Amino acid sequence: MSLDTEMSYQQTYEHPPHSNAADDNLDLRSILQQQALQMAELQRRLAEMSTPTFTVPPTPAPHEKPPREKLPILDKYAGDLALYLAWKSKANAKLDIDGQAIGSLSNQAWYIHSRLDGDALAKFQPWMSHCPDNQRTPELVFRQLDALFLDPTLQAKALDWLNETRQKDTPLATYLPEFDRKLLEAGGQNWDDVIKINMLFKNLNFQLHNRSVGRPRPSTYSEYCADLRLLDNDLSQFRAFQNRKGFRRTNAYVPNRSATTPASEPEPMDWIPHVNAGRPRVPNVSGKDAADRIARGVCIRCDKPGHFANQCPNAVLPSRSPARVNAVSSADKQEQGKEELSP
Repeated sequence: MSLDTEMSYQQTYEHPPHSNAADDNLDLRSILQQQALQMAELQRRLAEMSTPTFTVPPTPAPHEKPPREKLPILDKYAGDLALYLAWKSKANAKLDIDGQAIGSLSNQAWYIHSRLDGDALAKFQPWMSHCPDNQRTPELVFRQLDALFLDPTLQAKALDWLNETRQKDTPLATYLPEFDRKLLEAGGQNWDDVIKINMLFKNLNFQLHNRSVGRPRPSTYSEYCADLRLLDNDLSQFRAFQNRKGFRRTNAYVPNRSATTPASEPEPMDWIPHVNAGRPRVPNVSGKDAADRIARGVCIRCDKPGHFANQCPNAVLPSRSPARVNAVSSADKQEQGKEELSP
């Protein structure tokens, strides 16, 4: 290649016909931007490599204690049919309140099983032993216990008791809880209050029934029972007042003795109060003595205070005949005459 040709080639390479200064600046700027980005990426990676990272372990959750049982341990059931419903009610309450503390449904079923004893455990054990794990629940346990110990005639017997058993001489404090228990056994907890009130009203004894007539009747059964208790308490206090020692009963009007008597008042007539025709007669007691005992406020039978003839525990004190009274009076006069004549 000649010198002229080489110089021409160098000029052509260094200064191409289509290049200019603006394009060169644009390319250079692009290269610088790429280098700056690469440098920033390298610096970021270098910083991550030089700075140690510490992983903070998560804070462990505090150990939760199982809830404590609120109700006492369930009483054991030995198989008495009369006590089954009461025991079942207490068992349901135990599971409702302390079921979470006892554990899973299977644990609750085993808990009910552990509270059986005697004949009840002997009858229920075969079912519990052959029961699959997925069927060992309180619901199925109680269903099996109902089949074993729930009296199928319980409701019919309770209805008969409610319709036939009257209070009579039974204290209200004893009769009312028994009435409520039979009401529940008969399924009457959801009956209307009017039905329950009328059923209880017709079973009351004569005294409560008589005092309840015309008395405002509450609209709810619970209020009616509370009103009956108040009425029974009033009657008890009245009977205690009647039986109190020294109590006097008289229907006669006692005038005020402090009032001045008119000067023209006639002399009092001798009269004997007659015995009330409605009062029962007492054997061997004359009408005169009976009237005298009534006026003095003592018992017609025994002539002692503090009670009435229908409640008298003593023997009858008979009236003395007029002949005997006269004989006693004559004897007293003779004795008195002898004493006067004696020196």
